[in-house]
Amino acid sequence: MAIAYSTDTDKALQYQAYLIQKLLYNYKTKVVLAQYGLNQPIALNIGSKIATFFRKSNPAGTNVTALAEGTVLNTFNNWTLSKIDATLSQYANSYRWTDVLDDTALFKMMDGLAEHMGHEIAIHQDNLIRNVIVADGSVTTYYAQGAASFNALGSAVLGSSTLLPSDIVKEVAVLASRNVLPAADGRFKLAADPRVMVATKNDTGFQDVSSRGNYKQVIGNGLIGSYFNVDILEHTNAYTERFSAPGEGTSVPVDGSSTTTNTIFTSFLFGSEPWATVELSGQGPMSPEMMYVDGASYSDPAAQFRTYTAKMYYTAASVGPLNVIKIKSKAAVI
Repeated sequence: MAIAYSTDTDKALQYQAYLIQKLLYNYKTKVVLAQYGLNQPIALNIGSKIATFFRKSNPAGTNVTALAEGTVLNTFNNWTLSKIDATLSQYANSYRWTDVLDDTALFKMMDGLAEHMGHEIAIHQDNLIRNVIVADGSVTTYYAQGAASFNALGSAVLGSSTLLPSDIVKEVAVLASRNVLPAADGRFKLAADPRVMVATKNDTGFQDVSSRGNYKQVIGNGLIGSYFNVDILEHTNAYTERFSAPGEGTSVPVDGSSTTTNTIFTSFLFGSEPWATVELSGQGPMSPEMMYVDGASYSDPAAQFRTYTAKMYYTAASVGPLNVIKIKSKAAVI
């Protein structure tokens, strides 16, 4: 991560290296979706704002050819890698406080904000991935309990429109039929709002993460347990829609007017590399920066305020639309 300074004060030089590492550490321990996608660093001296990813073809048994004794093999396969370009966007997370706090609690402010900003950046990057997958029309959408459409799901009573364990089993079978590989740890993942998972967590097949010693499993961010071969990830910023206006395709945050009958949640069931993003690390010109400003300026001639800003580039792209399924459902609680 690069460091930028607008002043030459000793305190900026003393604190920044530590605070940068704290921000990145908290970011890495809070991301949910970004931890499982194709994750690559921004190329050094890239010379553009384009990040390039490659979509792999899924395995197919038809590519294996029978051999005949004495006959030279003349059938060869091409391994297809589809190039996907995504434009890097620049983002900033900035906070301000007064000069009095600077004199009395500077390190506490910077230390606490480094942790806080790391969490906010993790949420924002996960939101970018979420929105890319929701918008990808080539990703299959499944409506809970076999509902035929968004309207059918919205019209159904709550008992017929929440996510059931049988929905998870059914859709994992769909991924398996596509020869989708599980994630790197050998398990499929379901990222869902905790309110969606009530029925699954109460099912006898659910295994809490505290009893994970019964099988070999890597503990990832958000992991709360498993349902047979599917790890359940708690994803608190799920995409939500309103059955009543505006309907499907428009995100409506859960608020005071949300009810169990009109709010539709989108969960992601996925295997390996369904999406891609870039790592927030490195030493290139597009690596994250942190800037602390404490001097007088035209807009603040008496230097009454201090600003602390994290600035970074990243992006998100759908690279494996067959490797993920969007599951829409209602929740038993709001």
